[in-house]
Amino acid sequence: MNKKIQVFAFLLFLKITAFAASDADTSWHHWGGILVNFNQSTFYQWAPGGQSNLAFNTAFNYTTKFEKGKNLWRTDFLGSYGTVRNFDIGATGLTDNFWRKSDDVFQINSKYSRKSSEKWFYSGNMNFISQFDKGYAAPDFTPANYKSNILAPAFITAALGFTYKPNKSFEAFVSPATGKLTIVNDQMLADLGVGGVKKAYIDENGKAISGEKTRFEFGASAVIQYNKPNIIKNVDLKTMLQLFNNYTDENKDNRKNVDITWNWNIIMKINKYLAASIIGQLVYDDNILVPKKVDISRDTKTGLLDYKYTYGKGIQLKNVLGIGFSYKLK
Repeated sequence: MNKKIQVFAFLLFLKITAFAASDADTSWHHWGGILVNFNQSTFYQWAPGGQSNLAFNTAFNYTTKFEKGKNLWRTDFLGSYGTVRNFDIGATGLTDNFWRKSDDVFQINSKYSRKSSEKWFYSGNMNFISQFDKGYAAPDFTPANYKSNILAPAFITAALGFTYKPNKSFEAFVSPATGKLTIVNDQMLADLGVGGVKKAYIDENGKAISGEKTRFEFGASAVIQYNKPNIIKNVDLKTMLQLFNNYTDENKDNRKNVDITWNWNIIMKINKYLAASIIGQLVYDDNILVPKKVDISRDTKTGLLDYKYTYGKGIQLKNVLGIGFSYKLK
C-alpha cells in the first residue's frame, strides 16, 4: 500500500474515532497532541568545518477513553518519526540524496477494565509496537543495508490480569497469562533472525531452510504507567514500563530472563504553539542481538569502505530532544 494512502487512512481513522467519541456522549473522552520540529544548517567555505543538513521530526499522541459504571476502556495511539539528510559530503562537494531515519516508532495500547473494588480492576490488555519505515545501521547507510522495515519486526502482546489504580496518574497492570507474537514481515530480515525469530540455516541434508517470520511466546507480564500533566509548571510527563517473562522458552535457562521496554515522553510548554520535548526508549530483550562493534576496512582496488558488525546481547537506548510547533487535539 502506498505510504500516502496509509497516512491518509490513519488520519481518517482518528477523525472517525473523534466523531464517535463526541461530547454528546459524556461516557467518551478523547485528547491528544502533535509536535513538529525542523532543523536546517548550511555551511559554505566555513573554515572551522561543518556539514550542511536538513532534519525533520514529528511526534503525536491520541487517546480515546470510554468510562461508564464499572467499565473502563482506554486506547492510546503513540508515534514519532524523524529523518535527516546531509549535503556536501567531504571535499567532493557531492550531494548525498540518502535520507537517514533518526526516530521511528508506532505504538497502540488498548485496555478494557471492569472495576472490582475502589482501586482494583479485572483487565484485558493489548499492545502493538512497530515502525513506519526502513532503518539502517550507521555508518553504512546503503539501501541494501537496512536492519528493520514496516512490520519487521512488529510485536503484539495480549494479556489478562488485574489493574491497580490508586489515582488518575498511576496504574499498574499485572498478568499471569500473556501471549506475545513477534512478526518479521520481510524474508531477508527473517533469514537474519531479526526480532528473535529463528534465522535461516542449512539442514543436515544441505538444504537451505528459510528463516521463520513469526515467533510466539507465552508467559507473565506487567505494565506500569505514570501520566502527570504539569508535574512541574508547564511540564507534562508520560512514562510506561513494560516487563515480560517467557514461560515457554525452548532453552530452560532463558526462562528466568525478563524483557524490558521503557518509554518516556516529556513535553515542556513554551507557549500555546511552541514546546520542547524529550522522547526516549530503553529496550532489553534477551532474544534480540544488537550491534556491539564495527570493524571498518577499505578495498584497495575500489577504495570503498566495508563495515563488519559484531552482534551480541545488550541494552538498546534511544533519546530525541526537540523544540518546535505543538498543538493539542481536544
